Amino acid sequence: MRVRRLPHAGRRGLVLLTLSGELDQNSLCDFEAALRGGPDVGQTAVIVDLRGLTFLSVGGLSLLTVVNADGHGIEISVVAPPRGVRRGLAVAGLTEQVPVFDTVEEAIVWHERSRTGCPRRRDRSSSRST
Repeated sequence: MRVRRLPHAGRRGLVLLTLSGELDQNSLCDFEAALRGGPDVGQTAVIVDLRGLTFLSVGGLSLLTVVNADGHGIEISVVAPPRGVRRGLAVAGLTEQVPVFDTVEEAIVWHERSRTGCPRRRDRSSSRST
């Protein structure tokens, strides 16, 4: 698995993680470090772009769930996972806990609305084709 980490210029604390390859047991530690903030102090939101992911292990699903629910204030969203990965998210119940979007832009808008206190619409794109 490769992780590309980009702070979003429009919002302090928002990070885009772009994953590619396979997220399996061998890459879980790197993924966890990236999700939890790594060197970025003040990270409050993470957009996890799974468009380049070909495999997502149960451990990866579990880690998304734990980090989303652990109360450390990191808000997670997921962008356009491939069909097989999308199905894993749905089966694990993550699509009910973590918003899933078709584009990075939609995820950014969702996080911006969160920051300003506006009501957010959770795009259920993941339920379209499971």
